[in-house]
Amino acid sequence: MTTEPLVYQGKEMAVEPINTTMERLASNLQHGVPQVAELEPGDATYYSLLLVPADLPMIRNHFGRWGVPAESAGNYLIAVKLDDIHMHGCWIPRFEATQPHHVAGLTPNEWSRQFFAWWFAQLLDRMGWVE
Repeated sequence: MTTEPLVYQGKEMAVEPINTTMERLASNLQHGVPQVAELEPGDATYYSLLLVPADLPMIRNHFGRWGVPAESAGNYLIAVKLDDIHMHGCWIPRFEATQPHHVAGLTPNEWSRQFFAWWFAQLLDRMGWVE
């Protein structure tokens, strides 16, 4: 999948986390290892995301309450935006192109939603989750 660059006020946004590489992040998530991705896309923002594969044994059985059977938990990535005021989260689906409504739980800001949708689309592609 080729993703077009995302531009904000004439500046191309950075996809690479500042604390790891996208390849290492994707590989660790594929192997069931929760990760923290620190993002500074270039628009004077900073994001810290806790990313957890939903099919981990201690998590998968809890999704039934929300209509996701345990055997389908592997189709989701849990994302939580960490900050000093609130922690907001969402589920990123495996078999859909990531859209701003998928990441709405992370932020009420429309621009940030657009950024997160773009960023997660690239992460999922590197994880081999995009069909």
